[in-house]
Amino acid sequence: MFSQLSRNGRFLALRGAVTLAFGVAALAWPQPSFQTLVRLFGLFALADGLVGGATAIGGRHASSRSQAILLEACTSLAVGLVLLVTNPTQLVFGYVIAGRFVLIGLLEVISSGYPPREAESEWVITLAGIASLLFGLTIVLAPGAAAGQRVTAIAAFMALLGLVLVAFASRVRDWRLAP
Repeated sequence: MFSQLSRNGRFLALRGAVTLAFGVAALAWPQPSFQTLVRLFGLFALADGLVGGATAIGGRHASSRSQAILLEACTSLAVGLVLLVTNPTQLVFGYVIAGRFVLIGLLEVISSGYPPREAESEWVITLAGIASLLFGLTIVLAPGAAAGQRVTAIAAFMALLGLVLVAFASRVRDWRLAP
C-alpha cells in the first residue's frame, strides 16, 4: 500500500490540493446559493474521482489499497455526475454527500490496515477515514441543520482534510519501508 502511495505522492498531493481548493472556495464564497454549492461539490467530486482513478491506475500492481482507491474514485465520479445532472433538494444533497463521506471513510479505514505496519504513518489514512465516516454520519443524523451551517461545516471539513492530505503527501515521498 505505502510503496504505491510513495510512487504516487504527486497524485495524493493533487487530491489534497483539490480538496483544499473546494473547502476554501466554499468558505470564501459570500453566501453561495444552494445550486452553486451543489455544482461546486459536484465539480469537486468529479475532480477527486479523476485524480483518485489516476492514482489507482498508476500503481504497478494491484493491491487492496489500489482497489480501495479505485472504489473511492468511482464513488466520487458517481456523486459528481449525480449532482451535476440532477437538481437535488437540500435533504437529498445532504444524504448524497453523507453517503460519499461514509463510504470513502469505510474504504480508507478498511484498506489502511493492509499490509499491517508497512510504514510509520499509516495511522494518517485511518484517521482521515474515521473523520470522513464520522462527518458523513453527522450529516445523516442532523438532516434539519440550516443550509448555512451545513455549508460552513462541509467547507471547513474539506479545507482541513485537504491540508492533511497535502501534508501527508509531503511525508509520503520521504518514507523508507521497514525491512
